[in-house]
Amino acid sequence: MKRTLALLLVLVFSLALFLGGCANDSTTDTPSEPSEDPKQTVTPATPDEDPDSPIKLPIVDTTATFQIWAYNQAATYGVMDFNDLEAWQDLERRTNVHIDWILPAAADLTTSLNLTLSSDQLPDSFMMYYSMLPGGLDKAIEEQYITDITDLVNGYCPNYLTQISMEDLAKGARTDSGAIPGFFGIKRTVQPNWAGPIARKDIMNKLGVDTPYTLDDYHDMLVAFRDYGVESPTTITNTGLEGFFMAAFNLPSGYWYQVNNVVQFAPIEDSFLEYVTLMRDWYNEGLIDRDFYSLSGYDAKNFNTAYTLTGKIALFNTTYQNIHAYMVQAAQDGDSEYELVAVPFPVKNLGDKRHIGSTSQERWQSNIGTISPTCSDHVTLAKWYDYLFSEEGWVLSSYGTGTAFTYDENEHPKGNELIYNNPDGLTPYQAMNIYSMTPDIPTLYDWERELLVTLNDNSLAAFDIWMENDDNAYAMPSMIFPTVEESGRFAAIMGDVETYITETIVKFITGIEPLSKFDEFRQNIYNLDIEEAIAIKQAGLDRYNAR
Repeated sequence: MKRTLALLLVLVFSLALFLGGCANDSTTDTPSEPSEDPKQTVTPATPDEDPDSPIKLPIVDTTATFQIWAYNQAATYGVMDFNDLEAWQDLERRTNVHIDWILPAAADLTTSLNLTLSSDQLPDSFMMYYSMLPGGLDKAIEEQYITDITDLVNGYCPNYLTQISMEDLAKGARTDSGAIPGFFGIKRTVQPNWAGPIARKDIMNKLGVDTPYTLDDYHDMLVAFRDYGVESPTTITNTGLEGFFMAAFNLPSGYWYQVNNVVQFAPIEDSFLEYVTLMRDWYNEGLIDRDFYSLSGYDAKNFNTAYTLTGKIALFNTTYQNIHAYMVQAAQDGDSEYELVAVPFPVKNLGDKRHIGSTSQERWQSNIGTISPTCSDHVTLAKWYDYLFSEEGWVLSSYGTGTAFTYDENEHPKGNELIYNNPDGLTPYQAMNIYSMTPDIPTLYDWERELLVTLNDNSLAAFDIWMENDDNAYAMPSMIFPTVEESGRFAAIMGDVETYITETIVKFITGIEPLSKFDEFRQNIYNLDIEEAIAIKQAGLDRYNAR
């Protein structure tokens, strides 16, 4: 059965829309007996005299060694072994736990995981995106890929237990069966919308264009850009689904949302026709990049500095960090007037409340650290993971050992010259990930570390601007886990549905298909069994709400 399920991995990777042998030298006591209620949490017990005290370091007196299979995001920066980095070295020094890493290349990730799960020699742990496990987390526990760590968390992990006992995390930490499948990555605080529309403020000033708030304001601004000679006043994604414009209609670019816990699918809604009609009108007026759907379209103009650093595009969707990065680059290139500014997500009417944001307003990350049933020292490994959720642990994982940071007047870590003026030529973001740990590590992640490389006032102002009038009430919870049967059927349906939608929406916007065919378009989606896919999503949401 393991081999059969492992072969579903390729299928599982397409499910992003539905939502990212022990070698120990020493052992410790085994965890307490399972409680009758797997959801029940108890006062954490530790091996110390005070049962409520944090776990003392080192975790074990004799070095314990574990094997962990992990996704190596740091390979982007030339890191082939986490043990070469000082943050991981210091973690070993503090805990007396050594990790033998299995770090497959990104191109081999699926194959490596498939082969590992198909074998009977599991590593002690996986660090991965939880969507990668075939059939979902409950199925992975049933198939003995991973362990339900409920009793370990209750008995030995006071830091993680504190986090998942909080109201905003209590449901998501457990599967539909009530199991705790591993240590999920958690943000220390909710991160505001970190991506959205930005505009060329210097061009706006020249033209006397005020900050746009409504769709009509946006239209007038784009007309002004076009008449000024901007080649592509704005561009939209190559699927035709541009999130910040869709948000004005309370629709997500990722199709799925819920209203009062009832699952909705955007492309079959009347409001979706309104969105497509608007994009078609603007396209016909020359306000949207003529080639948005092609290789020379969205990607080329949204991320290519030949456009973003010139007057060829004046409104585009990007992250708050890029506001700073592009302005710095323009200044270095001699353009002292170049200025970018975040602009509010548009609404239909001034004062409207927006129910869809650009990014998740949850504290959950998409990664998990598991413990394998074959590991002979679950307790020590659980304590090691738990340390990453402690006060000292999150500082180490998010900022490093202290080599690259000091503390500011508020006693919060602050980068030093190794971040901002790295002698090895590393960019601030690269340095941050070399001197600390990458964000995909299951830990209590401090997203505010990103501000170490975002110095520009215009970048920092983006959070408040993009959060304006956003209550995110229609967002789907991220921690909805499909069953193995649901996974396969959902992927089969949505593969055909997404292909059809992408092809047809582009035709609608560019005028190849008349909008009079929208009802036919909607019926064709129904014919592709979208109602069954909606039912699958609804079942997952219902199970989530019942936890």
